[in-house]
Amino acid sequence: IKQLHTRIDSVLQEQSVLSIRDLAVGGNDLVQDAGIPKGPIMGIVLDYLLETVIDDPSQNSREHLLRIAREFHSTYITRD
Repeated sequence: IKQLHTRIDSVLQEQSVLSIRDLAVGGNDLVQDAGIPKGPIMGIVLDYLLETVIDDPSQNSREHLLRIAREFHSTYITRD
């Protein structure tokens, strides 16, 4: 049990991203700063951001995630 507590403490100290709420951006940021509408599309973008940050936690900064969101949205969602 002591090893489990040590491991849990380690994860908490790393500020790991475990859910969309842990991202450095939220839905309001995506609407206001990235022009992404609320609704299912926003959910897709947030899921993508979460996967990105889970793979590489160093990417969890507001400006970086907004840039990724804009690129993902324009490339995969609003392709013409």
